Amino acid sequence: MNITHYISILDADYVAKNTLEKTALKYFQSIDRKLVEKDEIKDFKKIIIQSIDKINEDNKRCKPMKIYFDDNNIGSSKYDYILRDAGVVRFSLRAVTLTHLSTLPYKSISHN
Repeated sequence: MNITHYISILDADYVAKNTLEKTALKYFQSIDRKLVEKDEIKDFKKIIIQSIDKINEDNKRCKPMKIYFDDNNIGSSKYDYILRDAGVVRFSLRAVTLTHLSTLPYKSISHN
């Protein structure tokens, strides 16, 4: 696979129980379906973790989220990153190849 980009995917979200979870959920919703160049993925992962650390800091009375990205994905693409221990969401960074439609194999489509 010739990875050129990653796309952020909010796979699922759950009911937020406190201010920390509500704020984290809004954050993940704001970065859902963002396309990031392959060379920037490490920085993007750092930004996500730092953003959640800041949300934790701003909500000290709540149990902190200790998130991390798992790149050892059984049953998933070996190129994807799955966010773990986020509680309120299932979130992933999926490897993709940006391509032009003209490069894809196709059969002629009749418009009769």
